[in-house]
Amino acid sequence: MLRVLLPTDFSKASLNAIVYAFKLFEGKQVWFDVLHIIPEHEGEGTENITEQIHEAKLHFEAMKHKVVTCHKLSLPSQLHLHIISDVSVSAKIGKYALAQQMDMVVMGSTGIGNHEDHLFGSVTLSVIAELEKPVLSIPKQSQYKKLQKIVYATDLNDIDFEAKELMAFAKLFNVAVHFVHVFPEVISATRFNPAHISHDLTRKYNYPHITFDAIMNNDVENGLLQFIETHQPDIVAMFTRKRNTYEQLVDKSITRKVALGSAAPIFAFRKNEELIDA
Repeated sequence: MLRVLLPTDFSKASLNAIVYAFKLFEGKQVWFDVLHIIPEHEGEGTENITEQIHEAKLHFEAMKHKVVTCHKLSLPSQLHLHIISDVSVSAKIGKYALAQQMDMVVMGSTGIGNHEDHLFGSVTLSVIAELEKPVLSIPKQSQYKKLQKIVYATDLNDIDFEAKELMAFAKLFNVAVHFVHVFPEVISATRFNPAHISHDLTRKYNYPHITFDAIMNNDVENGLLQFIETHQPDIVAMFTRKRNTYEQLVDKSITRKVALGSAAPIFAFRKNEELIDA
């Protein structure tokens, strides 16, 4: 049974992510853990924590009611609430996912009120940067639709590793995977043979729904965003390496523009470089 972790702060964004997950995995055997973490503050008494736990349980019941009445969904048979407190929300999400052997994490990319990017949004980015588990990040404006196409932007480094990880998800939903590589004009386009690469990936992973494109653009970010705008994928997949590399990616606005501009969910993996280099 697939084990999916749903971190929540009970905001509209996190509710949207939970509804997305329920629709995405509808009809499949999935164990859902809904995780609410109460941030610990120095000098805070146990009485306040107890009150927050009680409030979280009420929020959970209200959330289930909205799922059924507003979104017209049946609740999954395996849906479990876990409430814990910790000084670091993102670190605790990662530790919980590993300790409970969750297969993936689904969470919203923004949070509460006027501090959206600072709260749950930054938590989501931190989880993606640190956790060596797949994280599906759902922008608050993203609405679920049946998966038909995943776009994965690759630099062609470790493409075999990347394809192996991505195919497990793609095959679960029988969805097409479109690999795209954006390269600068100083590199000859003759270096790439899209048909040949597509054929090799299809044969290697015994999966017929794989295509590959190589696009010339000196601005990798712009080239990728134009491709996404043209092809309108249901999910954009990406792999991350080190934390500073991912933060640099965010600084360049690639992830943020994709999530907020196209409303496409981001399916992110963090590469274990030690395993890749071994």
